[in-house]
Amino acid sequence: MYGRILKVYPGSLAEELELVPGDKLLEINGTRLRDIIDVSFAFADEEIEMLVEHEDGQQEVYEFDKDYDEELGVE
Repeated sequence: MYGRILKVYPGSLAEELELVPGDKLLEINGTRLRDIIDVSFAFADEEIEMLVEHEDGQQEVYEFDKDYDEELGVE
């Protein structure tokens, strides 16, 4: 299971990371994502390692720090 990004909000962390609609969120901090609750729970950490699959099938790992309450900024 994964979460497909439908929209990236302007000025968001996702925009900074250059994520685009169609990218798939596969894992956050080693946790495979089953639903939006998994995403919310995993994204609560301040140190994030996120596995993303782009539309061309390439997978990329993003590592970054964020504020505790900072959202990714995607739909």
